[in-house]
Amino acid sequence: MIHKARITKFTEQGEIDFELDGKKYHATHAQSFEEVSGLIEAGVVYPLEIEIVMDAPVDYLNPPSEGLDLIEASSDPKLGDLVCVRGRITDYLEHDVIRIDGAGSARVRLKLPQQATDYRRGSYLSATGRLTASIPSPDHDEAGLKGSIVE
Repeated sequence: MIHKARITKFTEQGEIDFELDGKKYHATHAQSFEEVSGLIEAGVVYPLEIEIVMDAPVDYLNPPSEGLDLIEASSDPKLGDLVCVRGRITDYLEHDVIRIDGAGSARVRLKLPQQATDYRRGSYLSATGRLTASIPSPDHDEAGLKGSIVE
């Protein structure tokens, strides 16, 4: 969900490039540029919330595994990289958003008509979709995310 990542690029056009665990990623963001303008410096480590937007169904994993893998780097600046997150579903965040925890924890926005409750908590899932990222709000601890920063 929330990772400590080195941001290398953050644009008003909705692009964000960052390094996480030695890998480089390109994502989109919907963050208000005015809110974070002047706060973000290239090369500095910030908390970053990772979300995968699905365009296909999430799959159960057998055998279980964990990870966050870059499948294909995006050649379109308006699209995030195609990534795959594998891990255990630990929470239902919204009716169409689940949390997958593992070596690469992330929010996963399901493709409708899939819903969060279609999947059992504790099951291992694989989700491949487009990468989005955002700077968490200053009150993310009060919003119930305390302790969700992946070290």
